[in-house]
Amino acid sequence: MTLADAIRKGAEQLAACRGQMFVMVGSETISACALGAALWGLLGPTATRREERVALTNHFPALDATVESPCVCPSVRYEYGLRVQDGSKIRGSIGAVIIHLNDIDRWSRERIADWLDTLPEEATACPTPS
Repeated sequence: MTLADAIRKGAEQLAACRGQMFVMVGSETISACALGAALWGLLGPTATRREERVALTNHFPALDATVESPCVCPSVRYEYGLRVQDGSKIRGSIGAVIIHLNDIDRWSRERIADWLDTLPEEATACPTPS
């Protein structure tokens, strides 16, 4: 399963949210951001456990790989670890770019997954959950 596949699978099951990984009402998970959707798509309801959220890059090691963002916008959030190079190119980890696209540029999770599909599959493959 790729990261894009996991996002799409989770997006089919939960509504979208921004600014946090999951929104819960009581014990029910009602929405997820793009990264939350990826965890949900891979692990199902256990994805909301704190230890799973903390170990996000254990499930998706590709999140640490550096890529060029598909967007060129003035709202780069340096706290996500993104950097502007050559005047306009935005680079950062896949995880930081996903957060930026989801929370700041308000891309749909499906659009983010489509962008991930443009990257080499070996860069976004997910290990089988243990």
